[in-house]
Amino acid sequence: MKLLRDGGYYTAVIGKQHFWKSKIEKGYDYEDIVDEHFPPEVISDKITEGYFGQPANKTVSDRVSSYVTYLMENGFTEGSQLYRQINDKGVYEFFADEKYHVDSYIGTRGKQWLEKEAPADRPWFLTLSFPGPHMPFDGIGLPDAVYQRNGRYYDVSGNYQGYSKDCYVARVAEGLGLSRDQTANYGMPALMSGDLLELVRTGSCQSASINFSLPDLRQELKHAQVITVEIGANDVLVPIMYGIASAMGGPQVFEALLPMLEGDFRQMDASSFAALRENLDSLNITAQQRKALLQLLSSGVADICAQSQATTLANLEALLQELKALNPDAQIVLVGYYNPVPLLPAPANPFAKHFRTLNRSVQKLAQQYDVAFASAAYTLVANDAHPTACGHKYLARQILKALEK
Repeated sequence: MKLLRDGGYYTAVIGKQHFWKSKIEKGYDYEDIVDEHFPPEVISDKITEGYFGQPANKTVSDRVSSYVTYLMENGFTEGSQLYRQINDKGVYEFFADEKYHVDSYIGTRGKQWLEKEAPADRPWFLTLSFPGPHMPFDGIGLPDAVYQRNGRYYDVSGNYQGYSKDCYVARVAEGLGLSRDQTANYGMPALMSGDLLELVRTGSCQSASINFSLPDLRQELKHAQVITVEIGANDVLVPIMYGIASAMGGPQVFEALLPMLEGDFRQMDASSFAALRENLDSLNITAQQRKALLQLLSSGVADICAQSQATTLANLEALLQELKALNPDAQIVLVGYYNPVPLLPAPANPFAKHFRTLNRSVQKLAQQYDVAFASAAYTLVANDAHPTACGHKYLARQILKALEK
């Protein structure tokens, strides 16, 4: 920064730096350093020395940051008014309005600087730095989702209108001013696009992994004002799960892996890890099965992705035709796809390419049938490939934006 400034640039920083108590020359003409990773435990303008030389109110600075001042000005006195700790692995849930999140605040401050404070008479350099990549991670799924075992299957009927307050259905309903009685969530585990088409046409669908009956669904669709359709990711994921079962010895393997597919491991605490290990240890994989599994997870997954594209698009088109015939006045939103396993390295991650291609095709399909398209590409996902609570917030915003357009 000093070299840039000596070269004629106006230099500025907003956000995380961790330069507190440093003796080096920072080289900034303008500073708004916010080093908090999340709201401090005590939200106060008084700095008291604590452990390891850090202030007792857990700001990571030698002064109260503008973010802490912002929280104080909005009436907050404790971090517990904005977030709660989920477990001891650095996972927190930020439940307050998103505008009070440190990353949102820094983004807003950066926008204000660009609009009102950037110099017009010389070149400038702005460092806008977000603490967000650090712990704590807002990475939980939906802990109050109602999934009940019913023999081989899961009974999710409790979610139809008893859905989580954090899921995107609830958030979209809130954005549209609808009550819970005016909204239904028919998101179902392991459902594929062909299953949903059958469900809309007949009111029921059944396969080896699902058994759903919604006899009143067609009547509800006829009277709906807004219909969101998010389907097709399982057209890839379910065949892969069956492929794993086939490679490793039959349906008992699928039974062992089914809890992963159904979302039992949304919160990876010690008991979840123990259950996962118990499931995998029970498989007794042979060398031949291991070879078959590796084959599936390399070229086999890419083959499944390639084969499913046409099927997904054909079912989506048939589904749009069915919905348009049932209710020509409804606002329909096709929700796009996100990569459910984003942490796989790119060369070994066929999902990334598959869902990028599928998103382009589905967007064209939405234009063809004059329905809205909500991009979901940047959805944050939990370790079971479902959206986190933050991911649901993002999906709700995307759907509401699509409806506005």
